Amino acid sequence: MKCPACGLMQIPGPTCKSCGGSLGGPAPRPRPLQHQEPEAQIPTTGHQGPAKRFKKVFGILAAALLVLGAWGAIGFGLVKFWSHGSQLEAGSKAYVDEVVPKIVSSWNSKDLTERASPELIATAPPEKIEKVFRAFSDRLGRLRSYEGSRGQAHVWVTTHTGKVTTASYVAEATFEKAKASVQVNLVMHDGTWKIAGFFVNSDALIP
Repeated sequence: MKCPACGLMQIPGPTCKSCGGSLGGPAPRPRPLQHQEPEAQIPTTGHQGPAKRFKKVFGILAAALLVLGAWGAIGFGLVKFWSHGSQLEAGSKAYVDEVVPKIVSSWNSKDLTERASPELIATAPPEKIEKVFRAFSDRLGRLRSYEGSRGQAHVWVTTHTGKVTTASYVAEATFEKAKASVQVNLVMHDGTWKIAGFFVNSDALIP
C-alpha cells in the first residue's frame, strides 16, 4: 500500500510507518498474552545455609557432650581393680579346675545347681538346667580328659553394690563324642565362690 501523504510503499495498516498518516487499513489484532510458567526450583540437598550448618554442628557437639557426660557418670560411679597373679586369682582358678570336671563328668545337673549363685538360679531354674544337661550328655557323652582352664579374677567397686568380686574362666575338655570348651563365670558370696554363668561350646552341639 502507498501512503497518500509521503508515498512510502508498505504493508497495509492503519497508519504510515514513516509519516504517521492514516492509511485506512485494518488495525492490527492484539497478540494474546502468553502465560509464563514459574521457573522450576532444583532442591539443593547438598548445600546448606549458614543457619542449618550451625544447627547441625551444634547438634553434634551437644550429642558429644551428652556422651562425655554419661562416661563421666560411669567413671565416678564405677571403679574397676584388676588383680593379676594374686591369691584371689589363684583361688578362683583352683575352684574352677576342681568343680568343672565334677559337673561335666556325668552331666548331673545337681552338681551345678548346688554350686550356683542366686543370680544363676533366678535366670535358669533347676528344671531348665536339667533339660540342657540331658542334651549335653546326648551330644558329648562322658568326660575323657580335662585340659585345665585360663582366665582372670577381678574386683569391682560400685556406688550401687559396693565391692563385688568376680572371675571368668574358659576350660578345655575332651568327651566321648567331641571336644568342648566350658566358660564359667564366678561371683563371690560371703567369701565363697558361686557359679553365676555356665556355657558349653562344641561343634557337636550345633543342630
